[in-house]
Amino acid sequence: TNVLSFSTVTISDDIIFSPIILLQDTTITQIGARANSGTGDFALAIYDSDSNFNLPQNKVANSDVTITSPVSGFNAASFSSSITLTGNELYWAAVCNTTTGVNSVITSSASGPQMTTTNGSSFNRSSVRIISGTINSLPASITASDVSAQFSTPFIYLK
Repeated sequence: TNVLSFSTVTISDDIIFSPIILLQDTTITQIGARANSGTGDFALAIYDSDSNFNLPQNKVANSDVTITSPVSGFNAASFSSSITLTGNELYWAAVCNTTTGVNSVITSSASGPQMTTTNGSSFNRSSVRIISGTINSLPASITASDVSAQFSTPFIYLK
């Protein structure tokens, strides 16, 4: 995506997923996100996608990464052991609060990446969000009915 402006997104009590596609098999040891001042703790994980809808399905990381007392700016932490993501497959980076009602705020693209239809007449956001109830953990698996469109995409860091 070509990002021309930045804003912030409030995680609130939702889980936000950002798409990841790597061009070759890649071993990941860290994940992180850019926080803004006054944020609460948040957790990050990686999910694979289902074969029917390309939506988040199963957590593939061996553990969540929790950012405790995040600083204003970039925050990253390591998985308990490295994971390998397969090239040219769709994965999802997930972020959520670890305490409900904290309203963590992280940096995002102002409008999120977009995918256009073949005739260019309409756009679909390429990130998704779980918005049911109050959430403070990342589930092991997700169904397509759990997620909905999202209008901004957190900047996620992989290493």
